[in-house]
Amino acid sequence: MEQFGGFLSYRVWSDTDVTEKCFYALERAGYKIFWDKACLQPGAPWEQGFVEGLSKSSRFLAVISEKTLEGIAEADKKQDNVLKEWEIAIDRVEQGETTFIIPLLVGEYLEVDGNSLLKKFNAFGGLPGKPWPDTYSTTNKKRTIKQTMQALFAVQGIHVDPRNIAGSLPQIQQALGTAGTSGGVKDERETIEETMPNAEPAAPNI
Repeated sequence: MEQFGGFLSYRVWSDTDVTEKCFYALERAGYKIFWDKACLQPGAPWEQGFVEGLSKSSRFLAVISEKTLEGIAEADKKQDNVLKEWEIAIDRVEQGETTFIIPLLVGEYLEVDGNSLLKKFNAFGGLPGKPWPDTYSTTNKKRTIKQTMQALFAVQGIHVDPRNIAGSLPQIQQALGTAGTSGGVKDERETIEETMPNAEPAAPNI
C-alpha cells in the first residue's frame, strides 16, 4: 500500500463537507492524503482499509467539530469508530511519534441578528452536560475516554473556518511538512490562490 502524508479522520454524518474540502485543497498542494471515500477499495472491509491507511500515514488529521463529539460520552456502552481512530493515533504518539496528530478544530456558523458569525471550536471539556466519562470505551482498555480526550486536546490544534479552508492551509501545510508529498509541495501562496475562488469571505468571530 502506498504511503500517505496524512490520514483524514472525521465523522461522516457531520464533517464530510469540510473533510472533502481539506482533501482536495491538500491534494492540489501536492500532498498524498488518505481519505476513505477516495482511497478505500470498493467492497474492501472498512476496518481493514482504515487500519492500513492509518499505518501508512505520516500524520493524523483529526477533523473535530462539536458535532463530531456527539456520541463520545456514550462510547463506554457503544463502539464509536471515530474515537477508535483517535485511540490508535494516541497510541502512536505514546510510542514516540510526538508530531503525529494534527487536530483540525472546525468552527460553527451561528445566525445572530441576521448576520452569520463564526463561533470557534471550544468544546475541549465535552459538550454541555456531557463531560468526558472517566470510564473505558468498548475499544480501548489502556486509558479512559477522559484520558483519551485530554491527550487529543493536549496537542496544539488548528482552528478551521468551514467556509474558508484556504485560510487555514498555511498552518496545515506547516504541520504536515514535506512527508507524503507527490511531485513536491506548492508554495502556500500558490495553493491559497487556487483554493480561494471556492472560498467564502471570512466571517466575524464570536
